[in-house]
Amino acid sequence: LQLPDGHPAAGQDSALLWAMCTGTVMVSRTFVDFLTGLVVKGGVSKPPVNQPQKEATEVTMGGSGTSKKDRRTKNRFAALADDDMAEEEDSGPTQGTGFAVIVMNNPKILEAVQGAAVAAARWQDPKTIKNAIAVLRSIAVRFMTGSETHHNIRDACSASLEAPRWCEPVPRACLQPLVALCQNPPQPPLTGGALATMIGKPFDDFFTPVKVQGRWTLSPFAETVSTALQPMIRGLAKVFTHVCKRGQVTADVVQHVTRFAVLMEACQLLSALKSTTQGHVYELIVTQLDPGLDDKLKRLAIRTFVGKAVDPDPEL
Repeated sequence: LQLPDGHPAAGQDSALLWAMCTGTVMVSRTFVDFLTGLVVKGGVSKPPVNQPQKEATEVTMGGSGTSKKDRRTKNRFAALADDDMAEEEDSGPTQGTGFAVIVMNNPKILEAVQGAAVAAARWQDPKTIKNAIAVLRSIAVRFMTGSETHHNIRDACSASLEAPRWCEPVPRACLQPLVALCQNPPQPPLTGGALATMIGKPFDDFFTPVKVQGRWTLSPFAETVSTALQPMIRGLAKVFTHVCKRGQVTADVVQHVTRFAVLMEACQLLSALKSTTQGHVYELIVTQLDPGLDDKLKRLAIRTFVGKAVDPDPEL
């Protein structure tokens, strides 16, 4: 397979994967769904939470149980709640099976999956970009938790003596591609033709801040990047706290960041974002280290940081 001269993937090992991604919109989405399944299915997960048996019994016996639609809705919200609570739960993990175990335990396969996700994020389709970024987030979380399946970093993982080592691949494999994508996002599709008609406006909307009730909010692209960075930034801050605690020093990112080289590397990468300095990044990390702030404010700090660094000024 030969790609034309000047193609971003020409001459690289990912040329075939690039060609798969840039064939058609549906092919690219299907391909990224395949990648997502490789890093999401299987691995380590916490034991299932014991659920009350009463409701299930009532439904089974045809009593006053909820409808199938209500149960599906409730299950979706329960899954989201489980992800949000994953950071606070410290129950021990159990080993599972699936593709993710193979991917995470084989450096060559993992490199291929990660490279394919980075390539897919260059395609001019919002859904493909969003799902490719989600793949990078899942890889980062698996790195930082010893291959757990959650979307967040549990306290038990960040406190582990192995946590600093687990985090070592995250800046290069996950954070650097995200920063590069923010610095140089995909170009809009060419005007005219079926491709522009199908995804031209959705593509523009994906990178445009949204005005809600007179206030500007993050563009869908910035929101996606923020969601991906949440577990990385917050997880690294938690690991840094435990590293400093074991070293019997204050968790001061300015004075003691050298104690955790991964966090220092992450700060350097984030400072390369638009209109961002090392001081801005340190302020963000200080916010994450503040035990007096609740999780909502810490998540908001990351969203605000990403919005300023990624979105264009909506007033211009």
